[in-house]
Amino acid sequence: MKWSDLKGAFGKAAGGAAKPAAANAGGAAALDSLREQLRSPDENARVRAVEALAGMGGESSEQQRIVLDLLVGFVRDRCPYLGGDEPDAPPRDIQAVIRVVGQPRADEGDRLVLGLFQVDLRKADFSEAYLVRADFSRSHLESADFTGSRLEAANFQEAFLNDAHFMGAAMRGANLLAADLDRANFTGAELAGAHLQEASLKDTVLVGVRFDGTVLNRADLTGARLEGANLAGAVGVTREQLAGAHVDARTVLPNLD
Repeated sequence: MKWSDLKGAFGKAAGGAAKPAAANAGGAAALDSLREQLRSPDENARVRAVEALAGMGGESSEQQRIVLDLLVGFVRDRCPYLGGDEPDAPPRDIQAVIRVVGQPRADEGDRLVLGLFQVDLRKADFSEAYLVRADFSRSHLESADFTGSRLEAANFQEAFLNDAHFMGAAMRGANLLAADLDRANFTGAELAGAHLQEASLKDTVLVGVRFDGTVLNRADLTGARLEGANLAGAVGVTREQLAGAHVDARTVLPNLD
C-alpha cells in the first residue's frame, strides 16, 4: 500500500447513523479475523492485515480507537528493545503500522495518545506523521526520521534519539527531558515551550532554531550547532552550557548577566 493510499483512512467524520446489529457483528468478526492474521508467520499476510485495518479505522470513533489500540499493541509486542546492532530498518509490517497510526485523526480520535513507549524503532520512518501527544518515552529511536512531523506535546522523556532527524518538525511543548539527542538534526524545527532539561545535545544540529520558552536546564550543549539560533527566550541556559557550543554572529544569546 502506498503512503497516499492511507491518507484519510482515519480522517473521515465519525458518528454517523447507527449501523444495524448485523453490520456491527460482521465488523467484529472481520476485526477478529484480522487480529489473527497479524499473528501470521508470513510478513506479506501481516502487511495485508494492516492495510485492511487502515480501511476500518474511519468507520466510527470507537472503531478507530479499537484499530489504533490493536496496531500499537502489535508494534509493542513485536518491537521490544533487545540490544544488539542497529537494524537496517523496521520490518515492512511495522513500517506499515507506523504509516497508519501516523495519519491525522478526526473527532474523538484526535485526543488519543499513541503509547509507543519502551519499543525499538531504530531507523523507522515517521516523516510527515501526525504524532501529537504520542508517548515515545524510553524508546530506542536512533536514526529515526521525524522530518516534517507533528509532534506537539509528544513525550520523548529518556528516549534514545541519537542521529535522529527532526527537520521542520512541529514540537511545541514536547517533553525531551533527559533524552539522548546527540548528533540529531533539528534544522527548521519548532521547539517553543519544549522541555530539554538534562538532555544530551552533543553535536546536535540546532541551526536557526528559536528557543521561545524552551527549557534547557542542565542540558549538555557540547559541540551543539547553534549558528543563527535565537536563544533570547530560552529558560535555564547558562554561560557554561554555551561555552562548548558553536555560535556565530547571527546567534541571539540570552541575557546571562
